[in-house]
Amino acid sequence: MIVIYYIDYKFYKVEYLGVLSEEEFLKHINDAHATLHYYTFDRIKKMSMDEITPEIKIALCALIDHINDKEKTGGKEIASETVASHTISYVTESENKQKNIPTEKTILKKWIGLSGLMYRGV
Repeated sequence: MIVIYYIDYKFYKVEYLGVLSEEEFLKHINDAHATLHYYTFDRIKKMSMDEITPEIKIALCALIDHINDKEKTGGKEIASETVASHTISYVTESENKQKNIPTEKTILKKWIGLSGLMYRGV
């Protein structure tokens, strides 16, 4: 199976101004594409490369950063951290919603929510 990527590391670093290493970028690009296709019901797969908008590319970059952040914290948002005796407190699910902590869906809604790609109706 041939995998087509809508962005490359150069776009991530130069256009998006991403901070991850190329190794970290490549580690998460497949998950970001899978998430994008899940929330857009594979509509983007039917588009030509010329139809891939800058918003789609930026959404992928933001997803890569989000996936990387989630991996580093074990999927939890750190609320506070104490150095002596090393204590870490995590944000609860309800606190995440109150603080508007981004999720994959909210990231995609921000960048492509009005494009119709995420529309679930007929």
